[in-house]
Amino acid sequence: MARHTWLGVILLTLSLTSAAAQSGREERVEALLAASIRMSDEGRYLEAQQFARSALEQARAFGPDSMRFGYAMNQLGVVDHALGQYQSAEDAYKRGLAIGEKRYDNLLVTRSLTNLAKLYIDFGGRLAEAESALRRVLQLEATAPNRHAERTLANLAEVRRMRGDARGARQLYTQAFDALNRDPTSTPTRTAPLLEGIALLEVDEGRTDEAVGHLQQAIVAWERELGVEHPHLITPLVNMGRLLLKDKRAASADAPLQRAQKIAESRLGAEHPVLIAILETRVLVLRKTKDRKLARELEQRCQGIAARQSDRVAARARVNVSDLINESSVADLQ
Repeated sequence: MARHTWLGVILLTLSLTSAAAQSGREERVEALLAASIRMSDEGRYLEAQQFARSALEQARAFGPDSMRFGYAMNQLGVVDHALGQYQSAEDAYKRGLAIGEKRYDNLLVTRSLTNLAKLYIDFGGRLAEAESALRRVLQLEATAPNRHAERTLANLAEVRRMRGDARGARQLYTQAFDALNRDPTSTPTRTAPLLEGIALLEVDEGRTDEAVGHLQQAIVAWERELGVEHPHLITPLVNMGRLLLKDKRAASADAPLQRAQKIAESRLGAEHPVLIAILETRVLVLRKTKDRKLARELEQRCQGIAARQSDRVAARARVNVSDLINESSVADLQ
C-alpha cells in the first residue's frame, strides 16, 4: 500500500477515535447533569452538588463558553442556592447567564434569570434587581411557549407583595393560577408555591384563617408528590409556625417548627442558614409557652450558627414572613 494511503488510514482512525471520545464525553456530561437534577428534585442536595461539580469538570473540555458548561454552571448554582451557599450560587447563575447571552440560547438565559431573581428575593432583599430580571423573563417567554408560565408570574407577584403593592401582587397571582389551570400537565408541586404566595398576601391583608388554610394546602401538595421530608416543606412549615404564633396560638406553633428543623438538619445540614429562622422562631414560641430552659439552649445554638455565617447571610436568614414577628418582641419576651 502506498505511503499516502497508510497516512490517510491513520488520520481517519485518529479522527474517528477523537469523535468517539467527544461523543463519550458529551454523554457523560448529560448523564451527570441528569443525575444532579434528579437528586435536586428529590431534595438530595449534597449528592446533587457532587454530580453538578463533576458535570462541570467534564464540560470544561468543550470550552468555558460552551452550552454544556453553561447548563452545568446553572445547575451548580441551583444546588449551591439550596445549600445556603448564596454567593457561589450567584456567581454560577451569572456565568450561565453570560454564556446563554453569548450563545443566544434563550432557554439558558431564562433559567439563569429566573434563578437569579429567586436568589435576589431569598438572599439580600434585592427586590429591584429581582423585578428587573423577572420582567426580562416575561419578555422572553412571550416569544416562545413556556410550560411553567405560572412560575414567573408568581415570583413577580412575591416581589410586588414585598414592595408593598398588594393589588399588583393579587393580579399577578390571579394570572398565575389562570395559567396553571389552563395547563393540562399541571401538578400539585406546581400549585404549592402559588398557595404559599397567596397565603403571605392574605397575612398582609389580615386574613389569617384563609392564610392558614392555604399554607395547609401547600404542605399537603408538597407531601403528595415529594414525600414528608422534602426540603420544599421547610418554608411553609416555618411560615405556619410564625403565623400561629402571631395569631396567639403558641401552643400549636411549635409542632410545624420542630418538623421544619428536623428536615433542615437531616437534608441540608446542621449549619444551614435556614436554621437561624427556624430556631429564632422556636425561641419565641418556647418563651410564650414558658419553656425557658429549652429556649435558652436553642437561642445559643441559633447565635452560634449566625456567628459562623457571613454578616450578609446572617442578616438575611429569614423565611418569607419574618415580618410577622416584630424584632423588639425577642427582648420583650426575655
